[in-house]
Amino acid sequence: MEIIFNGKKTLCPDGLTLAAWLADRRVDARVNIVERNGEVCRDAVLAAGDEINIYRVVAGG
Repeated sequence: MEIIFNGKKTLCPDGLTLAAWLADRRVDARVNIVERNGEVCRDAVLAAGDEINIYRVVAGG
């Protein structure tokens, strides 16, 4: 199936969870904000057409 990751079309297997997809890409959800279809999300079963965006959390002063 096809999802959109940070604005680019990407293929992934049916039934894949967001957590497994992130782990496969070595994305640590503890230090990144993961958005699925406009909402912050930790885990869900991905569906065709889902839009996934990842934002890195940066702290400073």
